[in-house]
Amino acid sequence: MIYESLTLAIASSYVAAIYFALPTHLRNKDRNNFKVIRHRLKRVTLLCAVLVLFIPLLIPGSFINNIRQVGLVPGLTTSGSISNDIASIWYSFKFINILFACSILQIYVESTLNDISNTPILYHVRDYVFAPMTEELIYRGLVLLVVTKTCPHFVKYTPYLFGIAHFHHAIESYNSRSIEETVQSVSGSRYCRGDQYQTRTLRIQLAGVSGAKLIEDTAVVTRAFLTISSRTRAAHLIIYHKEIQSFVIRIS
Repeated sequence: MIYESLTLAIASSYVAAIYFALPTHLRNKDRNNFKVIRHRLKRVTLLCAVLVLFIPLLIPGSFINNIRQVGLVPGLTTSGSISNDIASIWYSFKFINILFACSILQIYVESTLNDISNTPILYHVRDYVFAPMTEELIYRGLVLLVVTKTCPHFVKYTPYLFGIAHFHHAIESYNSRSIEETVQSVSGSRYCRGDQYQTRTLRIQLAGVSGAKLIEDTAVVTRAFLTISSRTRAAHLIIYHKEIQSFVIRIS
């Protein structure tokens, strides 16, 4: 049970690094707040460095072979053959390209390049570079290193360990449910009753209105003209709710 507990500790450390001893000025701030993002990047980077240094020392086998098995370089093996390693690395990169081909194609098909260009680069670094790399390192590389060398019977439970990385998202969604209910976000083809008059409430992406200039730490009130069902309407109130990460547009 020692090594099984170690895998649980490794899996839980990712979330612990994000939330443990959180500075006071970052509490109750949205995950997309720049200060929160930078804080989490630093914490997780430090965690990965510590785990890579110490976990291979706790597992049977030489430190060098254990490091190679973690997968810091995709395709690098313990075979000792340079030609085999080069072939494996090339195969890994081809597989990665195939894995992301559909997502890249979807960007062009759905014409979302403009939205992507209007989104702060830090969001892309977190979502498409940092998070996938660190999650693969911890939940695949380090966890499987422990499991395959010490408790192979535990391998069937490893997919569930990855769920721990996203458990805090469920908590955040649960805590923001009252805001969702208050806003009553619906599709643009339906109406909902307001306090004194009939209103249409829409949820759109950040870059869908006036670009990054509307992104603030709290909220922004402005005017804009939107095309809805081939008709141009004046949006009298546009507020960015950081908790639900979307704009709310009220058209009276």
